[in-house]
Amino acid sequence: ITERATYIENPDSIERLGGESEYTYIFPSAFTEATLSDDFTAELPSGVSGDIRIISHNAAAVCEDIEPSNDEAVVKGTVYLSMLATVDDGEAAPFKISRKIPFAETVDMNELTPLCKCVASACCTECNITLEENRIFCEPMLLIKLDAEENRRAEYTKDIFSTDVASETTSKRYEFSVAEKTFFGNFTASMREDVETLGVEPNSEIIDATANAVVKNIEFDRNKSALVGEIAVNLLTKSDSEYNVKEIKTPFKYEINGNEIAPFFTDCRVVALTPRAKIDGTRLLCDCELHACGRIYAKNSFEAVDEVIFGDPLEHDRSITVCFPSPTDTLWDVAKRYHIPTESINSQEKLPFFTPMF
Repeated sequence: ITERATYIENPDSIERLGGESEYTYIFPSAFTEATLSDDFTAELPSGVSGDIRIISHNAAAVCEDIEPSNDEAVVKGTVYLSMLATVDDGEAAPFKISRKIPFAETVDMNELTPLCKCVASACCTECNITLEENRIFCEPMLLIKLDAEENRRAEYTKDIFSTDVASETTSKRYEFSVAEKTFFGNFTASMREDVETLGVEPNSEIIDATANAVVKNIEFDRNKSALVGEIAVNLLTKSDSEYNVKEIKTPFKYEINGNEIAPFFTDCRVVALTPRAKIDGTRLLCDCELHACGRIYAKNSFEAVDEVIFGDPLEHDRSITVCFPSPTDTLWDVAKRYHIPTESINSQEKLPFFTPMF
């Protein structure tokens, strides 16, 4: 509040109408690093023998559960590891090896409480793979990010006036977001397409499949929000002795229940996990598991005093004012109209009333 005059010497002459509004306090993001360990004996395809050699690998990490407590949270999830392998004889076609590696890591965050809303994401920064005969040792290295927020209440000044001097106020409307929902979950997007339409040879063998997902929009209808995006599936196929790479795109939609109003702001992401693809006759059958997570914010606003200008002193006599308020008048409206303390009105029984002016 800016005072443009210095007529007021007694702060008791200021009458203030306060309000409360819900807002979201967003904690600074917290990070932690972790190194996982996993080892297993790989199974070779039927009719294939020899020592395994890893050609390439891809790792996707997703967070599936969060347990917040005081100043920390336990983040649980899974690393989906996919490896393209072959054997040393060089005659067998490459084959795929998949592995799921669970994790549970503690992330420190100051002032976090069990009531906070949390969402977490993880990425695999590196993955060391070593071999001993056909035993595979994996060490995925994770970077985990924890985001948290808490809806709190703040006071603001809705209106103000002086009982000693003339006053004039201007107001300003403030709009901001309030955390409504955090979510995470897995879903499956399926593709059933004619191979010739896609440009894939009907007699091809699918050696490997990887995928990426992009969120393009969020839709709202009938109290439901939906993430809308696109999956790009990359297929490594073999036809006779020739290898080919083909990218195929398909849309996805993930519905989120429980939104009463249209989202004002969202922070969402979708991670594509290992797709399962095969050619059945003349059709490509592809099922891609995806992991969605994010935050949805609603819109809130309030109108607060932006500036107050105090003018000339008021002259109060000791007469009695008779007030007949309208049905929409509040005690504050009457107090401001006559520049009297609200306590003077609160001492009366009911409106309409007789108010002494001092």
